[in-house]
Amino acid sequence: MLQRARKDEDKQERRALIISAVRQLCLKRQNIDLTVAEVANQAKLAKGTVYLYFKTKEEMLLALLGEELTQWAQSITKRLKKIHGQQALAARAAKQVANSLQGREIFLRLLVALPGILEHNIDETTAYHFKQVLLEALKPIAAQIEELLKIRKGRGVNVILNLHVLLIGLKLTSDPAPVVKKVLAMPQLKPLRLDFVPEFIRAATYFLEGVASHAT
Repeated sequence: MLQRARKDEDKQERRALIISAVRQLCLKRQNIDLTVAEVANQAKLAKGTVYLYFKTKEEMLLALLGEELTQWAQSITKRLKKIHGQQALAARAAKQVANSLQGREIFLRLLVALPGILEHNIDETTAYHFKQVLLEALKPIAAQIEELLKIRKGRGVNVILNLHVLLIGLKLTSDPAPVVKKVLAMPQLKPLRLDFVPEFIRAATYFLEGVASHAT
């Protein structure tokens, strides 16, 4: 039993080492485009060893997102609990969500890539496990939103998923390709520029106000 426990502990440590390597690679670059070979090199492991724990790079990135998601969920839940009173609840909630994302660039990149990239090239078991992690992370946040906006129990998760869609669109639009960014720097094109944080707060506020006004 002791040997088995130690082996399980070793496996968890090895898995954590790989996820840490993925995080370090993401920190070194402006995207999440990496290879299994790069991860193995960063972790100082054989490529074959990495494949024993993760079948694809998407699976590794999902594991990293799971960790980032859990950390963010703890932060935003605490932030939402600090909102009191009856005035401008939607605006205050939107601002807290935006502020909670500050300094979490890897988390933002992974959130944007989740539906179009990370949830592809994975098996059903991996997909199911991630969705379980996602649901558990969202439950306390959803409960806070339901209480703040006075909406029915069970509606909060759907509200968060809609905010995710909003986040994806605004993040992609506010962070264009380098050549487009250069063009948008021209004074005559200023109306086409988007600053992610203020735009997200504004759009999320409108959305949350609508949810609260149609609470059932």
